[in-house]
Amino acid sequence: MQNRFCTLFLCASLLSPLSVFAVGEFGSGGSSLEEGMSGAAEEATEGSNPSEAIEKAVQPGKAQNRGPRSFFSLEGEVHYLPKADLDGKPGRLGETGAGLELNWTQLASFNNFTQLMTSYSQRSYEADNGDPYSSSFTEVNAVRIGATFERPFGDRWSGFVTSRLSLQSAKGTALIDGWNVPFATGVGYLIHPKLIVSAGVLGIWQAEIGTRVIPLVTLRWTPTDRLTIMTLNGVRVSYKLGAKKEWEIVSSVMYETFVFAVTDLEGFNEEQGVVSQEYFQARVGLKRQFGKMFELGGYVESRFNRNFEYYKNDDKFDEFEVDSAVGIRITGTFRF
Repeated sequence: MQNRFCTLFLCASLLSPLSVFAVGEFGSGGSSLEEGMSGAAEEATEGSNPSEAIEKAVQPGKAQNRGPRSFFSLEGEVHYLPKADLDGKPGRLGETGAGLELNWTQLASFNNFTQLMTSYSQRSYEADNGDPYSSSFTEVNAVRIGATFERPFGDRWSGFVTSRLSLQSAKGTALIDGWNVPFATGVGYLIHPKLIVSAGVLGIWQAEIGTRVIPLVTLRWTPTDRLTIMTLNGVRVSYKLGAKKEWEIVSSVMYETFVFAVTDLEGFNEEQGVVSQEYFQARVGLKRQFGKMFELGGYVESRFNRNFEYYKNDDKFDEFEVDSAVGIRITGTFRF
Protein backbone atom coordinates (compact mmCIF):
# COMPACT_ATOMS: atom_id res chain seq x y z
CA MET A 1 0.00 0.00 0.00
CA GLN A 2 2.76 2.44 0.94
CA ASN A 3 4.73 1.81 -2.28
CA ARG A 4 1.60 2.35 -4.32
CA PHE A 5 0.94 5.69 -2.61
CA CYS A 6 4.52 6.84 -3.19
CA THR A 7 4.21 6.07 -6.90
CA LEU A 8 0.98 8.03 -7.04
CA PHE A 9 2.58 10.94 -5.21
CA LEU A 10 5.64 11.18 -7.42
CA CYS A 11 3.67 11.03 -10.65
CA ALA A 12 0.48 12.85 -9.79
CA SER A 13 2.41 15.71 -8.21
CA LEU A 14 3.19 16.63 -11.82
CA LEU A 15 -0.50 17.07 -12.50
CA SER A 16 -1.44 20.52 -13.73
CA PRO A 17 -4.59 22.27 -12.54
CA LEU A 18 -6.55 24.38 -14.99
CA SER A 19 -4.95 27.63 -13.99
CA VAL A 20 -1.60 26.25 -15.09
CA PHE A 21 -2.33 25.85 -18.77
CA ALA A 22 -4.71 26.59 -21.59
CA VAL A 23 -4.25 23.45 -23.63
CA GLY A 24 -4.39 19.75 -22.89
CA GLU A 25 -5.53 16.51 -24.42
CA PHE A 26 -8.51 14.21 -24.33
CA GLY A 27 -8.32 11.65 -21.55
CA SER A 28 -7.76 8.07 -22.42
CA GLY A 29 -10.43 6.58 -20.23
CA GLY A 30 -8.48 6.41 -17.00
CA SER A 31 -9.97 7.52 -13.72
CA SER A 32 -7.30 10.05 -12.90
CA LEU A 33 -8.41 13.62 -12.40
CA GLU A 34 -5.94 15.00 -14.93
CA GLU A 35 -8.34 14.05 -17.72
CA GLY A 36 -10.99 16.46 -16.54
CA MET A 37 -8.59 19.29 -15.93
CA SER A 38 -6.68 18.94 -19.18
CA GLY A 39 -9.90 18.42 -21.11
CA ALA A 40 -11.40 21.70 -19.93
CA ALA A 41 -8.26 23.59 -20.81
CA GLU A 42 -8.05 21.84 -24.17
CA GLU A 43 -11.37 23.27 -25.22
CA ALA A 44 -10.18 26.74 -24.30
CA THR A 45 -7.50 27.04 -26.94
CA GLU A 46 -7.51 24.35 -29.60
CA GLY A 47 -8.28 26.17 -32.82
CA SER A 48 -11.95 26.96 -32.23
CA ASN A 49 -13.75 30.26 -31.84
CA PRO A 50 -13.43 29.95 -28.05
CA SER A 51 -9.68 29.83 -28.48
CA GLU A 52 -9.73 33.34 -29.90
CA ALA A 53 -11.38 34.53 -26.71
CA ILE A 54 -8.49 33.14 -24.71
CA GLU A 55 -5.74 34.32 -27.04
CA LYS A 56 -7.18 37.86 -27.03
CA ALA A 57 -7.91 37.90 -23.29
CA VAL A 58 -6.89 41.06 -21.51
CA GLN A 59 -3.84 41.11 -19.27
CA PRO A 60 -4.30 40.83 -15.49
CA GLY A 61 -5.58 43.98 -13.84
CA LYS A 62 -7.50 45.25 -16.88
CA ALA A 63 -11.24 45.09 -17.24
CA GLN A 64 -12.80 42.38 -19.33
CA ASN A 65 -15.10 44.06 -21.85
CA ARG A 66 -16.58 41.07 -23.61
CA GLY A 67 -19.04 38.65 -22.08
CA PRO A 68 -18.41 34.95 -21.53
CA ARG A 69 -18.60 32.59 -24.52
CA SER A 70 -20.15 29.13 -24.35
CA PHE A 71 -19.78 26.11 -26.61
CA PHE A 72 -20.03 22.31 -26.73
CA SER A 73 -17.44 19.79 -27.85
CA LEU A 74 -17.88 16.12 -28.70
CA GLU A 75 -14.78 13.94 -28.87
CA GLY A 76 -14.38 10.29 -29.73
CA GLU A 77 -11.35 8.02 -29.47
CA VAL A 78 -10.36 4.47 -30.32
CA HIS A 79 -7.18 2.69 -29.28
CA TYR A 80 -5.45 -0.64 -29.72
CA LEU A 81 -2.71 -2.20 -27.60
CA PRO A 82 -1.34 -5.61 -28.69
CA LYS A 83 -0.89 -8.50 -26.29
CA ALA A 84 2.16 -8.49 -24.04
CA ASP A 85 3.53 -11.14 -21.68
CA LEU A 86 2.74 -11.19 -17.98
CA ASP A 87 5.95 -10.65 -16.05
CA GLY A 88 7.01 -13.93 -14.45
CA LYS A 89 3.63 -15.62 -14.98
CA PRO A 90 1.99 -17.51 -17.86
CA GLY A 91 -0.33 -15.73 -20.24
CA ARG A 92 -0.54 -12.54 -22.26
CA LEU A 93 -2.83 -9.49 -22.07
CA GLY A 94 -3.93 -6.99 -24.73
CA GLU A 95 -6.47 -4.17 -24.88
CA THR A 96 -8.77 -2.35 -27.28
CA GLY A 97 -11.09 0.50 -26.40
CA ALA A 98 -13.32 3.33 -27.53
CA GLY A 99 -14.91 6.33 -25.85
CA LEU A 100 -17.12 9.35 -26.37
CA GLU A 101 -17.02 12.54 -24.29
CA LEU A 102 -19.36 15.56 -24.32
CA ASN A 103 -18.28 18.86 -22.76
CA TRP A 104 -19.97 22.21 -22.21
CA THR A 105 -17.54 25.07 -21.60
CA GLN A 106 -18.15 28.70 -20.69
CA LEU A 107 -15.14 31.00 -21.04
CA ALA A 108 -14.77 34.54 -19.75
CA SER A 109 -10.97 34.81 -19.65
CA PHE A 110 -7.84 32.68 -19.36
CA ASN A 111 -8.51 32.08 -15.64
CA ASN A 112 -12.29 32.41 -15.48
CA PHE A 113 -14.26 29.50 -16.89
CA THR A 114 -16.61 26.62 -16.15
CA GLN A 115 -16.84 23.18 -17.71
CA LEU A 116 -19.35 20.37 -17.30
CA MET A 117 -18.62 16.95 -18.81
CA THR A 118 -20.04 13.49 -19.27
CA SER A 119 -18.50 10.48 -21.01
CA TYR A 120 -18.87 6.80 -21.77
CA SER A 121 -16.03 4.45 -22.67
CA GLN A 122 -15.39 0.74 -22.96
CA ARG A 123 -12.20 -1.28 -22.67
CA SER A 124 -12.03 -4.84 -23.98
CA TYR A 125 -9.21 -6.92 -22.55
CA GLU A 126 -7.86 -9.86 -24.55
CA ALA A 127 -6.29 -12.47 -22.27
CA ASP A 128 -4.87 -15.86 -23.25
CA ASN A 129 -6.66 -18.88 -21.85
CA GLY A 130 -3.53 -19.75 -19.90
CA ASP A 131 -3.62 -16.40 -18.12
CA PRO A 132 -4.59 -17.09 -14.48
CA TYR A 133 -6.30 -13.68 -14.34
CA SER A 134 -8.32 -14.05 -17.54
CA SER A 135 -11.65 -14.42 -15.67
CA SER A 136 -11.45 -10.83 -14.41
CA PHE A 137 -10.61 -9.28 -17.79
CA THR A 138 -13.51 -8.98 -20.19
CA GLU A 139 -15.31 -5.81 -21.21
CA VAL A 140 -15.14 -2.90 -18.77
CA ASN A 141 -17.68 -0.08 -19.01
CA ALA A 142 -17.02 3.41 -17.63
CA VAL A 143 -19.51 6.27 -17.16
CA ARG A 144 -18.35 9.65 -15.85
CA ILE A 145 -19.79 13.05 -14.97
CA GLY A 146 -17.76 15.99 -13.74
CA ALA A 147 -17.37 19.73 -13.31
CA THR A 148 -14.52 22.22 -13.23
CA PHE A 149 -14.59 25.82 -12.02
CA GLU A 150 -11.88 28.47 -12.02
CA ARG A 151 -12.34 32.06 -10.87
CA PRO A 152 -9.89 34.98 -10.61
CA PHE A 153 -9.26 37.06 -7.52
CA GLY A 154 -6.87 39.99 -7.48
CA ASP A 155 -4.73 40.88 -10.48
CA ARG A 156 -2.75 37.66 -10.82
CA TRP A 157 -4.41 35.04 -8.63
CA SER A 158 -7.11 32.50 -9.39
CA GLY A 159 -8.74 29.64 -7.50
CA PHE A 160 -9.90 26.34 -8.96
CA VAL A 161 -11.87 23.27 -7.95
CA THR A 162 -12.54 20.22 -10.10
CA SER A 163 -14.01 16.78 -9.51
CA ARG A 164 -15.82 13.95 -11.23
CA LEU A 165 -17.75 10.81 -10.39
CA SER A 166 -16.51 7.75 -12.28
CA LEU A 167 -18.41 4.45 -12.36
CA GLN A 168 -16.33 1.62 -13.86
CA SER A 169 -17.06 -2.09 -13.82
CA ALA A 170 -16.51 -5.33 -15.70
CA LYS A 171 -19.34 -7.56 -16.90
CA GLY A 172 -21.30 -9.15 -14.08
CA THR A 173 -20.90 -6.23 -11.67
CA ALA A 174 -22.95 -3.08 -11.15
CA LEU A 175 -21.43 0.20 -12.28
CA ILE A 176 -21.72 1.59 -8.77
CA ASP A 177 -19.43 -1.19 -7.47
CA GLY A 178 -16.50 0.47 -9.25
CA TRP A 179 -17.08 4.07 -8.15
CA ASN A 180 -14.27 6.54 -7.60
CA VAL A 181 -14.20 10.30 -7.04
CA PRO A 182 -11.01 12.17 -8.01
CA PHE A 183 -10.82 15.83 -6.95
CA ALA A 184 -8.43 18.78 -6.76
CA THR A 185 -8.46 22.34 -5.48
CA GLY A 186 -5.90 25.09 -5.20
CA VAL A 187 -4.70 28.48 -6.43
CA GLY A 188 -2.78 29.66 -9.49
CA TYR A 189 -0.43 32.64 -9.84
CA LEU A 190 0.45 34.39 -13.10
CA ILE A 191 4.18 35.06 -12.83
CA HIS A 192 4.35 36.17 -16.46
CA PRO A 193 1.81 36.04 -19.32
CA LYS A 194 3.77 33.03 -20.59
CA LEU A 195 4.40 31.34 -17.24
CA ILE A 196 1.79 30.27 -14.67
CA VAL A 197 2.40 28.28 -11.48
CA SER A 198 -0.26 26.56 -9.36
CA ALA A 199 -0.33 24.82 -6.00
CA GLY A 200 -3.02 22.88 -4.18
CA VAL A 201 -4.08 19.38 -3.22
CA LEU A 202 -5.05 16.36 -5.30
CA GLY A 203 -7.06 13.44 -3.99
CA ILE A 204 -9.01 10.39 -5.01
CA TRP A 205 -11.67 8.43 -3.13
CA GLN A 206 -12.02 4.88 -4.49
CA ALA A 207 -14.20 1.85 -3.83
CA GLU A 208 -12.45 -0.88 -1.82
CA ILE A 209 -9.19 1.10 -1.77
CA GLY A 210 -9.86 4.21 0.33
CA THR A 211 -8.86 7.86 0.07
CA ARG A 212 -5.54 9.49 -0.74
CA VAL A 213 -4.70 13.21 -0.70
CA ILE A 214 -1.36 14.63 -1.84
CA PRO A 215 0.11 18.12 -2.46
CA LEU A 216 0.20 19.55 -5.96
CA VAL A 217 2.66 22.02 -7.58
CA THR A 218 2.70 22.50 -11.37
CA LEU A 219 3.44 24.98 -14.16
CA ARG A 220 2.68 25.93 -17.75
CA TRP A 221 5.16 27.68 -20.04
CA THR A 222 4.57 29.02 -23.57
CA PRO A 223 7.91 30.46 -24.71
CA THR A 224 6.50 31.09 -28.22
CA ASP A 225 3.05 31.20 -29.81
CA ARG A 226 3.74 27.74 -31.27
CA LEU A 227 5.50 25.90 -28.45
CA THR A 228 3.82 24.85 -25.18
CA ILE A 229 5.46 22.94 -22.33
CA MET A 230 3.45 21.87 -19.30
CA THR A 231 3.44 19.49 -16.40
CA LEU A 232 0.29 17.46 -16.04
CA ASN A 233 0.29 13.95 -14.65
CA GLY A 234 3.64 13.92 -16.42
CA VAL A 235 5.09 16.24 -19.06
CA ARG A 236 3.51 17.32 -22.36
CA VAL A 237 5.20 19.26 -25.18
CA SER A 238 3.34 20.48 -28.27
CA TYR A 239 4.40 22.50 -31.30
CA LYS A 240 2.13 24.03 -33.95
CA LEU A 241 3.09 23.86 -37.63
CA GLY A 242 1.87 25.58 -40.79
CA ALA A 243 1.14 29.19 -41.62
CA LYS A 244 -2.24 28.94 -39.90
CA LYS A 245 -1.00 26.62 -37.15
CA GLU A 246 -3.42 23.98 -38.36
CA TRP A 247 -0.97 21.14 -37.62
CA GLU A 248 0.31 20.25 -34.16
CA ILE A 249 2.97 17.78 -33.05
CA VAL A 250 2.24 16.39 -29.59
CA SER A 251 4.51 14.33 -27.36
CA SER A 252 4.01 13.36 -23.73
CA VAL A 253 4.92 11.00 -20.93
CA MET A 254 2.00 10.52 -18.54
CA TYR A 255 1.03 8.46 -15.50
CA GLU A 256 -2.49 7.02 -15.53
CA THR A 257 -4.74 4.84 -13.38
CA PHE A 258 -7.91 2.90 -14.16
CA VAL A 259 -9.93 1.28 -11.35
CA PHE A 260 -12.87 -1.04 -12.05
CA ALA A 261 -15.04 -3.57 -10.21
CA VAL A 262 -14.72 -7.29 -11.01
CA THR A 263 -16.53 -10.48 -9.99
CA ASP A 264 -16.17 -14.27 -10.41
CA LEU A 265 -12.50 -14.20 -9.47
CA GLU A 266 -11.50 -17.75 -10.30
CA GLY A 267 -8.57 -18.93 -8.22
CA PHE A 268 -9.13 -16.34 -5.48
CA ASN A 269 -10.93 -16.59 -2.17
CA GLU A 270 -12.62 -13.28 -2.95
CA GLU A 271 -15.78 -13.36 -5.06
CA GLN A 272 -15.75 -9.64 -5.87
CA GLY A 273 -13.33 -6.73 -5.63
CA VAL A 274 -11.71 -3.99 -7.68
CA VAL A 275 -8.71 -3.99 -10.00
CA SER A 276 -6.41 -0.97 -10.02
CA GLN A 277 -4.47 -0.66 -13.27
CA GLU A 278 -1.50 1.73 -13.18
CA TYR A 279 1.00 2.53 -15.91
CA PHE A 280 3.18 5.13 -17.60
CA GLN A 281 2.25 6.11 -21.13
CA ALA A 282 4.60 7.70 -23.68
CA ARG A 283 2.83 9.16 -26.69
CA VAL A 284 3.80 10.98 -29.88
CA GLY A 285 1.40 12.04 -32.59
CA LEU A 286 0.03 14.62 -34.97
CA LYS A 287 -3.21 16.62 -34.87
CA ARG A 288 -4.85 18.45 -37.76
CA GLN A 289 -7.39 21.25 -37.43
CA PHE A 290 -10.05 21.57 -40.15
CA GLY A 291 -11.58 25.01 -39.86
CA LYS A 292 -12.96 26.07 -36.51
CA MET A 293 -15.02 22.98 -35.73
CA PHE A 294 -13.22 19.73 -36.63
CA GLU A 295 -9.98 18.13 -35.49
CA LEU A 296 -8.39 14.73 -36.09
CA GLY A 297 -5.43 13.19 -34.29
CA GLY A 298 -3.30 10.08 -34.65
CA TYR A 299 -0.81 8.79 -32.08
CA VAL A 300 1.67 6.02 -31.43
CA GLU A 301 1.81 5.22 -27.73
CA SER A 302 3.78 2.93 -25.47
CA ARG A 303 2.68 1.71 -22.06
CA PHE A 304 5.30 0.59 -19.57
CA ASN A 305 5.61 -0.13 -15.83
CA ARG A 306 2.17 -1.72 -16.11
CA ASN A 307 0.87 -2.97 -12.77
CA PHE A 308 -2.49 -4.56 -11.90
CA GLU A 309 -3.53 -4.80 -8.24
CA TYR A 310 -6.57 -6.54 -6.71
CA TYR A 311 -8.26 -4.91 -3.69
CA LYS A 312 -11.03 -5.78 -1.26
CA ASN A 313 -11.88 -3.66 1.81
CA ASP A 314 -8.68 -1.61 1.44
CA ASP A 315 -6.61 -4.81 1.37
CA LYS A 316 -4.50 -5.81 -1.62
CA PHE A 317 -4.79 -9.56 -2.06
CA ASP A 318 -2.96 -10.07 -5.38
CA GLU A 319 -1.10 -8.26 -8.15
CA PHE A 320 0.76 -8.87 -11.40
CA GLU A 321 2.78 -6.90 -13.95
CA VAL A 322 2.57 -6.82 -17.75
CA ASP A 323 5.46 -6.16 -20.12
CA SER A 324 5.61 -2.99 -22.20
CA ALA A 325 3.63 -2.71 -25.43
CA VAL A 326 3.30 -0.22 -28.30
CA GLY A 327 -0.10 0.60 -29.79
CA ILE A 328 -2.05 3.29 -31.64
CA ARG A 329 -4.79 5.82 -30.81
CA ILE A 330 -7.09 7.84 -33.11
CA THR A 331 -9.11 10.84 -31.90
CA GLY A 332 -11.69 13.13 -33.46
CA THR A 333 -13.30 16.33 -32.11
CA PHE A 334 -16.34 18.35 -33.19
CA ARG A 335 -16.97 21.76 -31.57
CA PHE A 336 -20.27 23.57 -31.85
